[in-house]
Amino acid sequence: MAEQQSDNTAVKIVAIIGGIVLVIVLSCGVVVLFVVQAAKKMASDFEGTIKEFAEDAKQSQKVVDSFLADIRAGKLDNAYESTTREFKERMSREEFEELIKQHPALKEKPTVNINMNSPNVGAPNFPGGMHEYSYKAEGKDHKNKIEFSLALEKEDGQMKVDQLTITKEEGKDEGKIPPNEGAKSEK
Repeated sequence: MAEQQSDNTAVKIVAIIGGIVLVIVLSCGVVVLFVVQAAKKMASDFEGTIKEFAEDAKQSQKVVDSFLADIRAGKLDNAYESTTREFKERMSREEFEELIKQHPALKEKPTVNINMNSPNVGAPNFPGGMHEYSYKAEGKDHKNKIEFSLALEKEDGQMKVDQLTITKEEGKDEGKIPPNEGAKSEK
């Protein structure tokens, strides 16, 4: 009889330990399932973000190309319309036209300027999503040499020119349009 009681006690202990192990295994399984689901969602969200930035980069390059082509073709209304509301608040259409007249090199086909001081050239600037492009151009007379950059930002789902910064090749600011200020010409 004592032997049967000890067998029952052993069975009870094994059953309790088995139950505890089963609860632990199931709990771990549920935790692992949630972790895997969260990781999949994070990876999917990250992939979506990367795709969005890649699409923005394509769109911003098209906008830059179109903006510069419109300036070269003398279609300043079209170029001005491809700018953000903030750009237009900083610079009127007439001031924009005057800036283009002051820098005839803008009417020539530019070359890409790899500016090592600007790590965001062509790339999104986190978290704002601004894309920046830097160029060099010179007038037909080879005297009016400038460097300029265009910064684009998404507005109402479309990439638009937000900043145009023009510097002489020597590096002296010439026609900088700083954010949130009126148009300035620093000499």
